[in-house]
Amino acid sequence: MRILLVDDEAEVRRVLGEFLKGVGHDVVTAASGREAIELIESSEHFRVAIVDWSMAGISGRDVIEHIYERSPGTLIFVATGHSEAEVSQRHSEIPLDGILRKPFSLRHMIREITAAVDLHQRAGNGGS
Repeated sequence: MRILLVDDEAEVRRVLGEFLKGVGHDVVTAASGREAIELIESSEHFRVAIVDWSMAGISGRDVIEHIYERSPGTLIFVATGHSEAEVSQRHSEIPLDGILRKPFSLRHMIREITAAVDLHQRAGNGGS
């Protein structure tokens, strides 16, 4: 499965990216909101996007809105230290497929992604 991983912290990108690749996923990383939007604009298709909520410059919220508009089939997960209620309140207009509260375990992340993909496939929303 093709995954877009967006985080402005290099170590977070490295650890999550290596783990996801290690369990068989095709991972593309972006170090900023701008880089993520450029990837999406270049017609890259991702089954899943994991987006850091708090980034300098173009925010995670802006990236999520862009993904939702340009690639509506992409499952969107927010990685954040904020509470789920806080993120939901600020982001109620776009449905999220999951909120990963930092710090989260790699096992938890993969369970959440797998569950969302399975749910979408059962609902007939397929994807790669």
